[in-house]
Amino acid sequence: MSRAGNIAISILMWCAIVAYVVAVAHYGRGKRAAIKVQALNISIVDTTGIVTTEKVAAWLAENSIDPTGSSIDSVDVRSIERVIASHPEVHRASAWADLDGTLTVRVEARRPIMRVVTSNGYRFWFTGDRYIMRDEGDFAARTRRYGHDPVPVRHLDVGKLHSNAGRHLQRLSRTLHRPRG
Repeated sequence: MSRAGNIAISILMWCAIVAYVVAVAHYGRGKRAAIKVQALNISIVDTTGIVTTEKVAAWLAENSIDPTGSSIDSVDVRSIERVIASHPEVHRASAWADLDGTLTVRVEARRPIMRVVTSNGYRFWFTGDRYIMRDEGDFAARTRRYGHDPVPVRHLDVGKLHSNAGRHLQRLSRTLHRPRG
């Protein structure tokens, strides 16, 4: 076969491959749009009991998010992640829809490493990622409790600590508390 014939066959072959990929993508998009969310699977990564599947389901219900019966393409997984991650006890949240109709929500809770009780009654938890959480009293974490802070706290901001304060508390927590396996 001549050189021009080989080039023509190669061009036709590549055109056929591109046409096949486009056709499969279009067919797959139509099939994906037809799949409905049949189940909501909430996976919790938490050893302390701070976050439960019931809490996550309640957070979704409070924000009128019920993806069951919706097309998996119409489910806004980013908004689900934002709603769940907006709670202070959640470190990270991710959501995705599978082609079998299952919407999976994975929630990773913050891990408290030290509970602080001040002399004027403030109670809060210090987490491993330098975050302060209020002590809600609705979970039993496996941490030691320390109290009687000689310096009263005037105002408690819940949220991310500044780097210097966070480093100081992390150093303090390492000397006071060795995590149990």
